[in-house]
Amino acid sequence: MALVGPRPHALAHDLYYGAEIPTYRHRFAVKPGITGWAQINGSRGPTPTLADMQRRAALDLWYIENQSLRLDLQILLRTVLAEITRRTNAF
Repeated sequence: MALVGPRPHALAHDLYYGAEIPTYRHRFAVKPGITGWAQINGSRGPTPTLADMQRRAALDLWYIENQSLRLDLQILLRTVLAEITRRTNAF
């Protein structure tokens, strides 16, 4: 597991969403992370609708296509600031 990358999901979710979202499996191209682009952009927590997971997958794919050390450092900084200021809820 990496510090930054797409957050992992339960195997049942991977199987379900892998069949429902054509690009979902592209998330596996990189190691999962403790935090990620989707999380700092408001897509964290439960995904009760398919649209919620489609948004998260799209953000994860954007991260994969644009990943860099600078972006990783920005994500880590924003994660720390969000946790310090408690602007978001986490599970």
